[in-house]
Amino acid sequence: MNRAPAVSFPATRSRWHLRCIVVLLVSAGVVAVAFALKQPQSGWAILTIASTLLIASFFALNSWHHFVVGQLRWDGRCWHWSGFSEPSVCDLMARMDWQSGMLVTLKSKDQPTVWLWLDAPSDAANWNRLRRAVYSGHLAFAAEEHPGQLPGDVA
Repeated sequence: MNRAPAVSFPATRSRWHLRCIVVLLVSAGVVAVAFALKQPQSGWAILTIASTLLIASFFALNSWHHFVVGQLRWDGRCWHWSGFSEPSVCDLMARMDWQSGMLVTLKSKDQPTVWLWLDAPSDAANWNRLRRAVYSGHLAFAAEEHPGQLPGDVA
């Protein structure tokens, strides 16, 4: 089985991730306003709801702003991540895939697990190459370890 060619892809703050945060916060705000208008609440209850929404908004936007950025690289055999404190080989697992964006995790022996939002607009020229590498990497290694066995077959 052929492996995907080498590719390097920038992992930046995802605009898609930011849009998800904004949509969720606006939705929560609309629900909070509807709740406040429909229920005969005292002032402290409405203040509590508004304060909670503002605090959640702050933490969500702050976490997006401090999101891990770096260079993700597939060398044709292994994944490498520039964001680790020391260079090391890592395992990449696709968690969600929207065709124009992906949520992936990176695991390395000596490093904590890293979650990355990858967006096609970050490097449109290499997006399809990255997607091929994400999905073909696991299949190629499974074929090497268990020749003649299809991925997912029980040994």
